Amino acid sequence: MQTVDSLVAVLSILRHRHPTPWYYHEEPHADGHQFADLRSLLEFLAQEGLIEKAPARDEHSGIGARLTPRGLAVCDDPQALERLQRGQSPFPDAISDTVRREYRRVITPWMTYLLMAVSIAVYAYGVWQWYRLPRVPQDPGAVSGEHILEGNYVRLLTSTFYHGGGLHLLMNMIALWSLGAFVERTWGRWRFLMIYLSAAWAGTCTAMAFQPYPVLGASGAVCGMLGAMLIYMLVLSRYLPRPEMRSLWFSLIVNILILTLISLFPGISGLGHLGGGLGGALAALVLLWQRFGGWTGALLGLLALPLVPVGSFVMLQQVRSYGSEAWTKLEDEPSKILGYNRTRNLTNRVSRAYADIVEPLIEQRASRREPAKVKAAQELLHKEIAALRERQQELQWLQLRTPTSRQRIQALQKELQARIDYYVETIRYFERGEQWTREEEAAHEQMWKRVLESIEQVKKAFTPAPQKPD
Repeated sequence: MQTVDSLVAVLSILRHRHPTPWYYHEEPHADGHQFADLRSLLEFLAQEGLIEKAPARDEHSGIGARLTPRGLAVCDDPQALERLQRGQSPFPDAISDTVRREYRRVITPWMTYLLMAVSIAVYAYGVWQWYRLPRVPQDPGAVSGEHILEGNYVRLLTSTFYHGGGLHLLMNMIALWSLGAFVERTWGRWRFLMIYLSAAWAGTCTAMAFQPYPVLGASGAVCGMLGAMLIYMLVLSRYLPRPEMRSLWFSLIVNILILTLISLFPGISGLGHLGGGLGGALAALVLLWQRFGGWTGALLGLLALPLVPVGSFVMLQQVRSYGSEAWTKLEDEPSKILGYNRTRNLTNRVSRAYADIVEPLIEQRASRREPAKVKAAQELLHKEIAALRERQQELQWLQLRTPTSRQRIQALQKELQARIDYYVETIRYFERGEQWTREEEAAHEQMWKRVLESIEQVKKAFTPAPQKPD
């Protein structure tokens, strides 16, 4: 109570002397008042915009303090003084009051603990799978350029919860525990979660855009925490005590320097760290608007928040569209791995099943075919047609941009369609039975020739062009 009473006492001294400044260095105990920490009281009143510095009267007086028009209004407002006596801002719904209250509150950072628990559980499950099935290759959970080409965009976010080893996990969890607790306390749980996820997504998109190699871990999201802290310090630190803010600034700068140094190590995605930091800072700016902008700001902030992840994804696609050397090189190889090999594995399996079950029935006369075997053959053909159509959809989802890779995928699509048309006609062949005509037989054989031609076109498309001699 001593502090808030002293605040009113300081205002009383300044009001009594207004418009003359109070040179408190010369008169620290003016009007019979004694202040234990006058500097802190003056700083608080300055943060509220109630007082301002006055130039020194002479070389011995030091700077002074005087009321601002806002402070003069508070001195003449009993309700404002009453709020100040209660330790609140003299202005209803003031930003400074909210910032100070939330900065000093004590909470249990449950959202931070939840994010840590998810990452630890994912890592523990991976270790358990490795011990249970040591010979079975395990999916590390990373996102890579191949996943982007497949349209598997969800990995841009889920890769944040996977880690490449115990040390990698430990370092990220220590950083998340340290930074996340502060951000969750000062921003609130759900805003903290939005900042974390936005930073994770933005960091992974940035890494993939310029270096489409496997990326995993929470480092980008952790850098987003630093970005949110930076916005907090730049915008809201003026409402908080300077000694504490100096300590926070020092801690923030040290953490940024450490992460910058780590980003220079081989195998570390510095671009992912940079993108995560920028994503967290942008999300924090939007949420700052949503938090303190009134009803209009709250609505517009919620509408603008998705622009951070959307903008990150658009940036990724735009960088790809320019045909960078890394993406061009990557597309040529995955068009063989994801396109050719998987399609050929499927068509070889279908061909073997066709040769074992369907062809023997085709060679028989319709009257001698066993109905059960015909039904089994038709069911097989329906199943294989569905598999071929599913593969067509997968190829359609491949996000390839180079002309060569697109031509290769188009050739595969034509082969798949030729096989589908042939198998559909084979089902009809069994349904027609003895009514199958020679004209239909000739058309059926012509379809098979188109399948063979499409296979040759695929071989040509995937055969490298001969090198011209120097």
